[in-house]
Amino acid sequence: MVAHHLASSEVIADVVLADVDADLAKKTASRLRRPNVRAMQLDASDPRALAEATRGCRLVINTALPRFNRGIQEVALEAGLDYLDPANDMDPFASADRWVDQGRTAICGMGEDPGLSNVFARYAADGMDRVDSIKVRDGDTASSPEHPFIALFSPETFIEETLASSRIWTDGRYETVPPFGAFETYEFPPPLGPLPVYSVDHEETRRPCRPSSCSGTCVSSSEGHPADRARARPSSPPSRSPWTSPAMWTGSPRSSSR
Repeated sequence: MVAHHLASSEVIADVVLADVDADLAKKTASRLRRPNVRAMQLDASDPRALAEATRGCRLVINTALPRFNRGIQEVALEAGLDYLDPANDMDPFASADRWVDQGRTAICGMGEDPGLSNVFARYAADGMDRVDSIKVRDGDTASSPEHPFIALFSPETFIEETLASSRIWTDGRYETVPPFGAFETYEFPPPLGPLPVYSVDHEETRRPCRPSSCSGTCVSSSEGHPADRARARPSSPPSRSPWTSPAMWTGSPRSSSR
């Protein structure tokens, strides 16, 4: 999806699709059928390889697992490139001053949720006199006749997000919720319908909407599935070999735009 949008944009001159699986990157590039798209093999845990892969680019869009974010961000910053990722597992503002000093932009956690969900919440809150609660509810009914377990995004992240305790921002402070806590049955719009949801460890509550009208707001994030599948995060990320690093996309905007 990211590659498709980049390749079809009139303001993007060239797109580099990089993945630890070179064949997968090449197949993706061939499906796009765009002369400005090329593929390459890349280990996202290798700073030197990252620096070489991003040479000549102006924007890095990092869709690797969040544990690779810090290293990819550092390479982008040192090279003077702008940066975007759809999810993160660290303080997104930790290096903000360095990015500002270099005149570059880094947008962290700008996927669907987190990302659009935060924008929607803030936009709605700014039009209200008082906000009592902001709740992000995520449900799906995906299934497969071949596999008992499937994920619509990273399976590893999907599983990790629920076994660890989550946090809810309420009354000006964080409250800890145990795994599978804060259970409720939520009525999603058709065709999903009612699904059981639980509080999960997610980025929305780390950067909640906090306008003046939200002083006592409860901000929480929950996910649900009809099969009550476990989604959890252990206390520390599992060890993975460097060659299992997932995809990173890099794009080069046309010289006339930024």
